[in-house]
Amino acid sequence: FEAPKSARKKIMAIKTDSKTVEEPKDPSTCNVWALLRHFVNHAELGEWIDKYKKGGVGYGEVKKRLAVRFEEQFGPARERRAALSDRPDDVEDVLASSAVKARAVAVEVMDDVRHACGLATMGARHR
Repeated sequence: FEAPKSARKKIMAIKTDSKTVEEPKDPSTCNVWALLRHFVNHAELGEWIDKYKKGGVGYGEVKKRLAVRFEEQFGPARERRAALSDRPDDVEDVLASSAVKARAVAVEVMDDVRHACGLATMGARHR
């Protein structure tokens, strides 16, 4: 939920080796690649692998793409969280009503568990 500018700054500061832009790189040893591969589709993944292995791509370019995809992925969740933090009473109401529902389900499940284990007391099974 980090602010976009701060997240981008941290992404751009990810440590990499000292290979030049022209040198081929091994994606499997790259910290930026380890993250980027989780944010791009299969086709783009193949393009980045080719770029790494052929050379001609700098880590800065990869970091910029990661920052864009990171924001696309997490920006909407950050906005939803900010909106919810402005309505703490509504959030508490949802949590309380959900707890009531969860407790009701848990009671039924525990009745089933106790019955299956032979630990049920007379009248404990109410279904």
